[in-house]
Amino acid sequence: MSIMEHNGAAIVAMVGKDCVAIAADRRLGVSAQTVSCDFQKIFPMTDRVFVGFTGLASDILTVSQKLKFRVNLYKLREHRDISPKTLTAVMSNLLYEKRFGPYFTEPVIAGLDPVTLQPYV
Repeated sequence: MSIMEHNGAAIVAMVGKDCVAIAADRRLGVSAQTVSCDFQKIFPMTDRVFVGFTGLASDILTVSQKLKFRVNLYKLREHRDISPKTLTAVMSNLLYEKRFGPYFTEPVIAGLDPVTLQPYV
């Protein structure tokens, strides 16, 4: 069994006309055993940008906290909300930094651009 299948998860994101949607299950399990039914897997980064994670539960929490920290730094430096495209680059850099001891997560980013309100998945 792969480490990505250890806790199990399902994430889906979709784009509509001027909108996005992201959904996830709330189950936290260890193989076939259910540990919790209220584990958060979707995290708001701004009012219009959300990130969903699958993978190892401890890495989901770690990466979401590190990403939120970087989003807050971006807002302090740039005096504006981060766009989903920029957040994708930040996420890519965060995951690449740990390429030799990787985070076992697979992120899905969905949101609306803060200026144009164009949907992004």
